[in-house]
Amino acid sequence: MLERTATQQSGATSCRWCTDDLAHCHDPLVVHGTGTTECLSEACVVPAEAHDVTVCCAELGCPCAEPALADLPVVG
Repeated sequence: MLERTATQQSGATSCRWCTDDLAHCHDPLVVHGTGTTECLSEACVVPAEAHDVTVCCAELGCPCAEPALADLPVVG
């Protein structure tokens, strides 16, 4: 399980997973165009489904979200 932050330790949290003492991560999970995922926390050890925030890599400007040139329609 990840270390708890000071806010979590003080009980000043409304996270249901924290309250239930379940292993989870509050950092965003990035889903890439290839289907792979990565957490923005280098210390994260929980599976993808244990993240409360998920973002598409395109929202972060990731180059893998750009369509491959070969996949673009030919115009002209």
